[in-house]
Amino acid sequence: MAAVLFATLIGAFIGVLTGLAGRQFYVIGLWELAAGWMLAFSTVAVCHLLGLRPGRVAVVIAALSAIAWLTAHHGADAWAFRSEQVHLVAERGLLLADQAVLRDTDDPGKLVDLSLLGESGRGGVLGAARVLLGRGLAVHRALGISRVLPMPGWLHAIIYGLQAALVAFVVGRGLGRLADAPSCDRCGAFLRQQRLGGVASDDVETIQRRWSEGQAWLPELVDRRDASMALLLTRDVCPRGCSVQPGYSLLRPRRIGLSAQSPGLVRRLPARTAELQA
Repeated sequence: MAAVLFATLIGAFIGVLTGLAGRQFYVIGLWELAAGWMLAFSTVAVCHLLGLRPGRVAVVIAALSAIAWLTAHHGADAWAFRSEQVHLVAERGLLLADQAVLRDTDDPGKLVDLSLLGESGRGGVLGAARVLLGRGLAVHRALGISRVLPMPGWLHAIIYGLQAALVAFVVGRGLGRLADAPSCDRCGAFLRQQRLGGVASDDVETIQRRWSEGQAWLPELVDRRDASMALLLTRDVCPRGCSVQPGYSLLRPRRIGLSAQSPGLVRRLPARTAELQA
């Protein structure tokens, strides 16, 4: 429950940040990916701190955090748009004077709300959100110039849903990797993984054979920048001092480009506690 609540709050916070930043600079897909990465990092960090392995709850965490981000992102975008309109009206004294006579008010905020009410049927931030939704999809924004792709509101709303789905996918993938993280057999805490270096392709088969026999055999490490490096070797120990013999993990790192092999765990030699050692 704590992880779900935190993910929702941090999703709303990141949504406000990306929504306001998007008024200054925006490229479609950029802030969505940034939000997904930040949310994935935050939720995984909280689960590590609380010692939680989400399991099926990861779907709930990913969905709620993505919805919170989407609402806050477009809410902040609409609020900033309305604020820009209020600022423009306040700067144009002649327009303000004319509208003050017609509307019987000289408050720029009220004048903007009346204009939004006439255009969308609602005033305030909700009216601004409806106006932005009706104008079309913003694909690029920089230096006060926006490029908008006109489209019907229903299609625009579907794209909003795809944005949330992208964020939820990134968060869910990060939480899914957490399921492979090793934990202590004694206290249940996630093991601290120390990167030792790269492993040459020729040593992979030997490592897997010897580890399957229970031998803590380590190969000669190679430079991680070496092209022959296929996997990454880590040393796993309990942060609370339960491990009397460290464990080791053989991981396939994430690479840039297309590959038929997915990154993640290849083989693990479990760490031993005093009970297992006995």
